[in-house]
Amino acid sequence: MEQTVAALKISDLDQRIKAKLIDMLINLPFLGLGYLIYKSPIIYVYLAGPLFIFAIWYNVLLVSKNGGTPGKRIMNIRIVKIDGSPIDLRSAILRYLVDAVFMIISTVGIALATLGTITDPSSFDVASTVDRIWLIIDVLAVLLNHDRQALHDYIANTLVVKDPEPSIADYPVA
Repeated sequence: MEQTVAALKISDLDQRIKAKLIDMLINLPFLGLGYLIYKSPIIYVYLAGPLFIFAIWYNVLLVSKNGGTPGKRIMNIRIVKIDGSPIDLRSAILRYLVDAVFMIISTVGIALATLGTITDPSSFDVASTVDRIWLIIDVLAVLLNHDRQALHDYIANTLVVKDPEPSIADYPVA
């Protein structure tokens, strides 16, 4: 189903925001675990692996199989490759790669701090600041370009488009 970029209908900004809010709502229990983890680094060491596996499943495997996260699919938008073909596993990995790297850096840093290997918390500030700057630039990229591509879309060569055939009822979980 390859289409030209001109034939694709780029998703509206409000659809992407609503999709992100839906995904956040779906992930709320895990965000709650994240809060507990933040309060107790030792819990973080034990739960970081399962949370990372869930994040990969949600943001890579579901995206490559279904064309988007549940939030995107509920909002009838999907992620496609720049040529209009369905997103594949490679593109889904590239799309999530930067977030995964920040997650790994945070996990390793907190684990090392918990074990007493790192005693200077300023190293976490640098990673956190870079992550926030990435997020701001990512949002600005969506706002400032015609195809509403975020930086992760540029990296993966993808677009978020309106789904001409909504398939919410057919959304498989795994």
